Amino acid sequence: MTAAPFHQRPESAEPLGNESTLQTGWEQLHRARALLESEQENLRLVRAGQRDFDEQLKRREAALLAREEAVTAREQVVAEREAKIASATPPATPAPESAPAEESVVARLTRAPFAIARSVLGPKEKSGPDQPGA
Repeated sequence: MTAAPFHQRPESAEPLGNESTLQTGWEQLHRARALLESEQENLRLVRAGQRDFDEQLKRREAALLAREEAVTAREQVVAEREAKIASATPPATPAPESAPAEESVVARLTRAPFAIARSVLGPKEKSGPDQPGA
């Protein structure tokens, strides 16, 4: 029971060092280890990217909440102002429209060419039922 736990060939000076199967096994082990390390690095990068994304998302969420609170506060202020205005001002009763005492400047300017034409050409004759040409 005091024997070594692995088998060593007595004819070889190095234990299993010259055999091609052992060499290919070591190469496969090194390739597998390199693949594992590259996958671990990729996983680290993905996790770091995910952490950055989560932090950005939390910042955006906090900014959105702050903006919503500001909008709600503004809406409350506007509603309070509208309520004050509505309670302070009695409802307006429509005033009876009175005929303007004098024509406006715009009305006079738009009618002026027609008035000049009437004065030059003469008044328009009205044709009634008892007049010929009706």
